[in-house]
Amino acid sequence: MEPASPPADARAGRAEARPRWYLLYYVLAALDLVAVLVSLTLSYLLMQNFVDSVADSQVWSGREEEYALLADNARAVNAPGNDVFDSRDVASESARLRAALQAFDARLGAARAEVRNNVRAVEAPPLLAAFDEIEKTMRDMVGEAELIFAFFDANQADRAGERMATMDRTYAGVNQALARLFAAVRTIRHAHFNEQIKAATALRQLEYLIVGLVVLMVVGALYYGSTIYRAMRAAEAERSRYVAALARALAEADAASRAKSEFLAVMSHEIRTPLNTIFLTLDMLEDSRPNDERQSYIAVARSSVRLLKRLVDDVLTLSRIEAGKVELESVSFELHGLLQGLLAPHAHRAATNGVPLTISIEPEVPREVHGDPTRFGEIVANLVDNAVKFTGT
Repeated sequence: MEPASPPADARAGRAEARPRWYLLYYVLAALDLVAVLVSLTLSYLLMQNFVDSVADSQVWSGREEEYALLADNARAVNAPGNDVFDSRDVASESARLRAALQAFDARLGAARAEVRNNVRAVEAPPLLAAFDEIEKTMRDMVGEAELIFAFFDANQADRAGERMATMDRTYAGVNQALARLFAAVRTIRHAHFNEQIKAATALRQLEYLIVGLVVLMVVGALYYGSTIYRAMRAAEAERSRYVAALARALAEADAASRAKSEFLAVMSHEIRTPLNTIFLTLDMLEDSRPNDERQSYIAVARSSVRLLKRLVDDVLTLSRIEAGKVELESVSFELHGLLQGLLAPHAHRAATNGVPLTISIEPEVPREVHGDPTRFGEIVANLVDNAVKFTGT
């Protein structure tokens, strides 16, 4: 009994469903790879944005430091016009003014060139305008200082004092121009900061993408795992059904084999009894009519019955082996006599077929041996019968 195979459409359904499992696995792997790549990209962009922000802040801090030094130079240019009232040394203060103005002009020119070369075109105009205003007010202040020096040289200290207030107002204009320069810098830095905030905010959108990918991976993994679990449960149930069907089939086959063996074992006596009766009947017929022409028929019948008995014995022996009821004896028996009795019935058939059949036992072979004479006789009889049957003349 064989277990019933699943219907063809069920097998086809499973075959069609299997590729979707692999596709889902590849989709999950792709989502995982995309999530990793997006995470790495986000980390890189955030770090790059931070680095750019720090670098930009350092650049503008450096500019503010330069502009603060420019303000110091402006104070140095303004100082001689005030100090001359105390020192009364016009030549010395005038020399200080020219040296401070030269340093101021050099720093202002360097700052203007740096802005033109490094600052974006949309951001440079307010700075350049502040530089122009600073330069103009600085020239006015220097002009007032030179008038003060001129009045001191003409011994007109009163008029020099009158120009001092004008110089202070022009110096205040320089400071206001410097303040507008610093205000422009702060405006630009604030704009840069807002740009960096917007960039960081835009980059945060990638975080939502990563979260979405992770959610998809989790949902896909849960669905994939639950599907695998259901498939494993179904496969286990199907395997259990097959195992149960095979166990039932094996039990039925064993029962049938045991029934057959037991039947043959039980029927062995009933089968052998008619054969023995036939043998006795043939012996009686042969003894009662020794010269009868039916002797040849009796010999044929005896040979046929002997062959039938051997076949029946083989079948019964096989059935007993299958039933586990064959037991080997261990007794002493006379080997020469057993061989003579076993081979004598085959001598007539061998002579009829033209096959010489002789019994020759070596002298060193003992006459009495120990074993199972019945099984030994069956083996020898089968070998001799096959030899006589298949040996050509």
